[in-house]
Amino acid sequence: MTIRMIERWFPCTEVSKHSAKGWGTGSAEKGLFTWFASRPLAQAKAAVICSLLSWPDEEGEQNRLKQLVRDSMQGYDSGNRELRDELARQYPKGARMCDPFSGRAMIPLEAARLGIQAWGLDYSPVATLAGKLLADYPLRDWDQEPDLPFEGYQQHKTDYFTEPRLLRDVRFVLDRIADLYEQEMGEYYPAVNGQRPWGYLWAVTLPCVNCGSSFPLTVSLALRNSSFRKRLQIEDPGQSFRIVVDGTTGKFCSRIHDGPPEALPTLVKVKGRRGKAAVCCFCGHSHPLDIQKRMMRDGLQGDAMLAVADSDEEVGKRYREPTEAEIEAVVAARKALAVEPSFGPGLPAIPDEPLNPGLSAFIGPAGYGYRTWGELCNDRQTLGFVRLARIIEGMSREMLTEGLSDDYTAALSGYAGSNLVRRLRRSTRSATLEIPYQKVHDIYFNDSGISHSFDYFETGCGDGPATWQSLATHTIRNLGKQLNGRFGGLPAIVQRGSAMELPMPDGMLDAVVTDPPYDAMINYCDSSDLLFAWLKRAIATSHPWIGVTTDPGGLQEKTNEAVIKFGSLGDDHRTEAHYRTCITSCNVHRDC
Repeated sequence: MTIRMIERWFPCTEVSKHSAKGWGTGSAEKGLFTWFASRPLAQAKAAVICSLLSWPDEEGEQNRLKQLVRDSMQGYDSGNRELRDELARQYPKGARMCDPFSGRAMIPLEAARLGIQAWGLDYSPVATLAGKLLADYPLRDWDQEPDLPFEGYQQHKTDYFTEPRLLRDVRFVLDRIADLYEQEMGEYYPAVNGQRPWGYLWAVTLPCVNCGSSFPLTVSLALRNSSFRKRLQIEDPGQSFRIVVDGTTGKFCSRIHDGPPEALPTLVKVKGRRGKAAVCCFCGHSHPLDIQKRMMRDGLQGDAMLAVADSDEEVGKRYREPTEAEIEAVVAARKALAVEPSFGPGLPAIPDEPLNPGLSAFIGPAGYGYRTWGELCNDRQTLGFVRLARIIEGMSREMLTEGLSDDYTAALSGYAGSNLVRRLRRSTRSATLEIPYQKVHDIYFNDSGISHSFDYFETGCGDGPATWQSLATHTIRNLGKQLNGRFGGLPAIVQRGSAMELPMPDGMLDAVVTDPPYDAMINYCDSSDLLFAWLKRAIATSHPWIGVTTDPGGLQEKTNEAVIKFGSLGDDHRTEAHYRTCITSCNVHRDC
């Protein structure tokens, strides 16, 4: 039986060094699509190489191969030619490997870059899409595809003629979506003094059980910290706001002021109690956490816009109170959402896929009365995602009608879908303002849990962090890095499947290289169901397989998901026994 290098030696020092910074972190690969349990690229590359190369008997040969692997740890393409030559010598017919738990396909990607025929399988359709965007589409030749059938493409083609075809066309598609999105949503995000705001601070409201007045639940009243602006040599006092109430009408409004907060927020920590109490700003009555949750479950909550953020040359972001036109735009968005047509049979405009309350241990909104994934956004955010999904779907149909191949349409639409779900990470009621950095905080915590927040931040359709155009810039940059390899590669075959039912016959593979799910560490499918609900609406035309599911709620299938679910309500089948059965049943032990 052939002994592989990984059974005798692994470049731990080099992997640790390059996983901490530089190319080996895989930050560009991770930034291309949202997925969980991110793995360093250096680890994936070393695992592929050491799992395929045989361990020789002679010490001199052992040292030669170890040095070859160490040299390959210096960069993306380091040692590529030498490794290909060595693999060709050991595998004259070409090496073949599979990762049956591929996630975003980091392991298949590194195999593909070495010219190895690699298969990546994952049970989640969201992860499968991520793997295609990373390890399949960038390694294909798209030069024979027809031109895109959109106005302005010929000029764009001239402007970016030096770029690889895929990068150039993804850039055009994302820019076109940005323009169409602004046309669709511009009236709901009105410009003030000729400028579209960057974002809006909101708070959930609840009625006081004592006085009956609805009041906003706020964790912080700070908006921007004070600092010295070196470039302009000015002292920035920062900005905060306070809640002003009218006891006679039961109404409130916000007032923006310079400097630190002048009052306490309405959510305060009470000694000896779990969570924060909500203190009514009208009468001072305190509502403990269990009362807040009960009222949320009863559907008594509302939404209130408290502040608007404009881009400012001096301080970056400057805050002000909402104008009457901006308040009216919110009402108009709510009315428009109410009449949005469905995407098709079983696909209403607002996602109605259920959010299990038993997931509250790591999906925070589930414990506060949210019962569908569509409820995680306010009405205007939801309308924005509905319109984005329609734009992507419409462009997909047009590309197919005008003669682009199914695969190329899937690739271009897939990167648009990637931008959409990355925007979801910073655009729901769980997204909060990162005050020190003036950015929007990711809704995910601990790599896969979704946080809950009473005060949240909404980005608009202009420029600024977490807006469509800002995220598109990152998509283009990260895709460009995938297309810069000097040696090309062999596209990986990435598909949805189960590790318990590999589609390859016995003896076909030379190696199975994987980093399997571990116990209850990551909630893969449950946490990505938010992304799945919107992807079904945006890219089902270009990726017909993505919406196919036997789940009764229309979510991702979980029958054979190899994880453990702790703390779920009901009889979740994903027990420790189920996990052990899945892992031990994986067909990776077959003779390769």
